[in-house]
Amino acid sequence: MGLVRRLLLAGLLALTAASARAASVWTGGATGDWNVAANWTPAGVPGPADDVSIPSGTVVAYSTDAALGVLSLTLGAPGVTPAAVLQVSTGVLVTGDLLLTDAAALQVSTGANVAAQNITLLPGTSVTYDAAPQAFGSAPFLRLYAAGTFNLSGGATVTARGHGYAGGAGAAAGAGPGAGGAGSGAMGGGGGGHGGAGGTGGAGANAGAANDAVLPLEAGSGGGGTPSADGAPGGGAIAIYASTAVIDGLLIADGEGALSVGFQGAGGGAGGAVRVDAGVIRGTGTVSAQGGAGGTAATFGGGGGGGGRVWLREQTFTALGSSLTVRTAGEISARAARSARRASRARSSWIRSTGRAAGRTPWPATARTGAAAPRRSAAAASSSARRRRRRRRSGTWA
Repeated sequence: MGLVRRLLLAGLLALTAASARAASVWTGGATGDWNVAANWTPAGVPGPADDVSIPSGTVVAYSTDAALGVLSLTLGAPGVTPAAVLQVSTGVLVTGDLLLTDAAALQVSTGANVAAQNITLLPGTSVTYDAAPQAFGSAPFLRLYAAGTFNLSGGATVTARGHGYAGGAGAAAGAGPGAGGAGSGAMGGGGGGHGGAGGTGGAGANAGAANDAVLPLEAGSGGGGTPSADGAPGGGAIAIYASTAVIDGLLIADGEGALSVGFQGAGGGAGGAVRVDAGVIRGTGTVSAQGGAGGTAATFGGGGGGGGRVWLREQTFTALGSSLTVRTAGEISARAARSARRASRARSSWIRSTGRAAGRTPWPATARTGAAAPRRSAAAASSSARRRRRRRRSGTWA
């Protein structure tokens, strides 16, 4: 009986050890492959029962790899250099918490989901969508899912700047549904369009058209290229889903500005898209999907990129709990020696929902030409204030 008892106890201990949480720490040096067992301590590729820590170094997971599935994931550690960087071209599924600290960076080059119970970016950390701008097909979103809280601290950044649709290579139109038209020896490249139309290039009529739905489904389109310079890429697309979203840092989906070389300036990229869909939205951060500037040149300037789209939905809205800065302006076209100064138009939509009918209003942004916006009369201002009060009482805000 004593032997049987000892065997049963040993089996029970083995079973308990197998089901217990295990710590897995990156010790693979400055750069290495996630899926190499020798890069971890204890040796072995992390799995769903592992609490994973990457204190330092660059860890790579390739597109041919299965999605990374772990119990928790911490990037960064105090006083350790170089900072931790995780580069993924596959999905990430964290059953517990995903935490970025101490200047750590998560670099994502896939439209596959990055999901966790809670996602926290502490000051100085970043998530970057860094896939090459899309020249063909649809540009994917950077998708971040938090079943609990998504917390973007002040000083932290989520960015897809310049990673939407590609700009035109040489004297060619950009990519995307609002592609800026090609420039030539006689005109600059057109700015890409998205929420607003792009600007025209010099003496041309090649502006990218406004496009996309109120609920943004597209990234920003690329600007048109010229014989002197390639067009700039549009801003990428970011989607965040959470029970609670705290936005105190920066969400950036701006289009890139065009190069300023040669005789014909290229077109700027259009602003991209940012979607935040959460039960509760809080914070005082900045959400930006601005167009990029057209390139300057000796003869003709390029068109500025149109503004992008921002869509925010708070599903359980009871009172305004956030004070976000939203930037969706189109950028100016470049001033050139013999071309008029032209500016792109910009428009975005900001939606708040109470779970009933959504308040929904196009948000016009004055093109940044240096001209002052027209002043409203006192009667118009008073009428506008009354409409805002009615929206608040009805539980909608746009």
